[in-house]
Amino acid sequence: MLVPVLPLLLLSISGCDHSLDSNLTKHDALLVVDMQNDFMDAVILETLAPEYAIPDEQIIISAGRKYVRPGPVAIPNAHEIVEPINKLMQQFVDRGATVLVSLDWHTENHCSFCRNGTVYSNSTGGAFCGPIGPDYPPHFNPVGRCLDTRSLQYYNRKQLMQWPDHCLQNEFGSRFTPYLRVPVKSIGIKKGFLEHSEAHSAFDGTLSFSPFPFWDNDTSTPDELSRQPSLDLLLAGHDIRRLFIVGLATDWSVRMSAIDALDQRFGEVILITSATRGLSKSTTDKAKKVLSDSGVKVLSSDSKNLDDILSETCDYDTKDVADDTSEGHSSAIVALSVLLGLFVISTIALVVLRVRNRSRSVTGSEYVMAR
Repeated sequence: MLVPVLPLLLLSISGCDHSLDSNLTKHDALLVVDMQNDFMDAVILETLAPEYAIPDEQIIISAGRKYVRPGPVAIPNAHEIVEPINKLMQQFVDRGATVLVSLDWHTENHCSFCRNGTVYSNSTGGAFCGPIGPDYPPHFNPVGRCLDTRSLQYYNRKQLMQWPDHCLQNEFGSRFTPYLRVPVKSIGIKKGFLEHSEAHSAFDGTLSFSPFPFWDNDTSTPDELSRQPSLDLLLAGHDIRRLFIVGLATDWSVRMSAIDALDQRFGEVILITSATRGLSKSTTDKAKKVLSDSGVKVLSSDSKNLDDILSETCDYDTKDVADDTSEGHSSAIVALSVLLGLFVISTIALVVLRVRNRSRSVTGSEYVMAR
């Protein structure tokens, strides 16, 4: 009886349960981070049918083709992940899982803007300003900077970044890119609505006060949004045990959202790299390493097929992460094998002992009867 059981027990700890990982359930959720116009690079108009009318002033023509104007914090190649995310969102909804979409939702005088502190030009390609910290650089005015805990940590390490004005509430830049097909059943998350808090992470956000499509004519105040349920409470309310993360940008909002998701002690936090893009290759690669070292499953596959992505959750990080997981599995297998071996030996010894006792009992009975 023990021989057939042993391989099954070993398999249960040496690999994952494909019957679970290859199927989405109501306990799974997809978090789509900040797929907004101000973070998009130029998108060709004829690629997909837009979800809403694009204002003429947001259209540019280059080499005879029409594009949506790039945002002030355009992420290189962001347009490449729009259609993969569309497919993922629909598949999650079709399979009974939850889709959440976050929106940067800044006030006109938000602390993350370059003009609220950085009075000099120290930018790379115009995309951001910094790094800045105490007395660094000498012309930095620290009065307008963000004062949330994470920003203070970056500031004290002289690593705080600021950005051009972006994602102003109810403006074109804060809308989802017109080609993102957000499901009606999705849950909207607003973040960055407090003037003195950066709020890169979606876990700094709360439930959108305005209904789907979330960006349209939202008249809610920061106080009203502050009183809305937070993302962690929403996920807990849906009993989410596995969170998949995609969107922009890998090295900023996506990274911080994934780290905060780990703090919420979900069963699994999974980054789908084929559906994320970052500001630069070096910072994106660094972010992936930080996330994998922290416990996020960083899927290295370029596959955009959901079933391939789900199956990869069993053998993630084959390219980017040191295989300490396999070492842990090997140790567990060895330990279990030793315990099972001892159990088998003990069982055999007990059987032998019982046979001997029965034999002695029979012999003694025969002796009595003979007398």
